[in-house]
Amino acid sequence: MALRQTDQDIQNIIRRKLNRDSRISDPSRISVTVDRGLVTLSGFVPNYSQRVAAEEDAWQAPGVIALIDDVQIALPTVRTDAEIAADVREALDRDPAINATRITLSVVDRVVNLDGSVPISTQIPRANEDAWSVPGVRDVVNDLYLGIRPAEAQALTPPAWIGWARFTSLLTILAGGWVAISPFVLDYASLTIPTIANVAVGLVVTICALIRYFEPDWVVWPSWAIAILGLWLAAAPVVLGYTNVSAPTTNDIIMGAVIFALGVAAALTTTLAPGQ
Repeated sequence: MALRQTDQDIQNIIRRKLNRDSRISDPSRISVTVDRGLVTLSGFVPNYSQRVAAEEDAWQAPGVIALIDDVQIALPTVRTDAEIAADVREALDRDPAINATRITLSVVDRVVNLDGSVPISTQIPRANEDAWSVPGVRDVVNDLYLGIRPAEAQALTPPAWIGWARFTSLLTILAGGWVAISPFVLDYASLTIPTIANVAVGLVVTICALIRYFEPDWVVWPSWAIAILGLWLAAAPVVLGYTNVSAPTTNDIIMGAVIFALGVAAALTTTLAPGQ
C-alpha cells in the first residue's frame, strides 16, 4: 500500500516543481502552504500565464485535494496600453496555431479587447492565452467570432445589380455568338458584306459581353459599346446596302435591337445602382 503524502511532502513536491518550471521567471516569489491536502498559492508573478503554470504544477503533486490560488499579477513598472497592444499583436502574429489576419485588438487601462473572426474554434481560447501571456495585461475581453460575422457576410454578398448585370451579359454573349454564326446557319455566307459585318460585330459583342460578365462591379464601358454595336448592326443593311436580301436584313435588325437593349440595360443598371 502506498504511503499517504503528508502536507510537508506535498509542499516539498510543489516547491520542486515550481523551481524547475521554465515557464515561471521567479519561483521564489510564489509561496506554498498545505493544510490537510488543501494547497494555497500566494505571491506575485508578472503575467497570467505564469499563474496558470503554478496552478498546473500544484495539481500535479500527489495528495492534493483542493487548491486556492491567491497569486497576484504584478509588474515592477506600469506598462502603457500602447506597449501592451504592440506585444499582444506580436504574440498573435507569431503564433503558428492562429490565423490572426482578421483579429483586431485594443487596450484600455491594460484591458485587452479582442475582436474579429477566426476560421477554427480552437483559435479563440488560444488567442486568449496569447493575450494573457503579455506582461501588464490586467484582463482580457474575448469577442472573437467563429467564421464570418453577419455584417461581413453581407458585405461579401454581391448586390442585386451585379447579378442582373451578369445575367444581361450572359444573354448578350449568346446574342453575339448567334450573330457571328448566323450567316452560316441562315445560309447567306456566300454574301460577303453581310457575312463580314455579322461575324465582326458578333465577335466584338461577345468579347465586350465577356469583359462585362467577369467585371460587373466596375467596368461599364463594354455595355455602352455593346449598345452602340447593336445600333450599328440594326442599321447595317441600309448602310452597307443589302436590304434587298431578306435573311440578313431581318436577322440584323432584330438582333441589333436586342443587343442594343441588353447593352443599355446592363449599363444603366450599374450606373444607377446605389453607391455608383
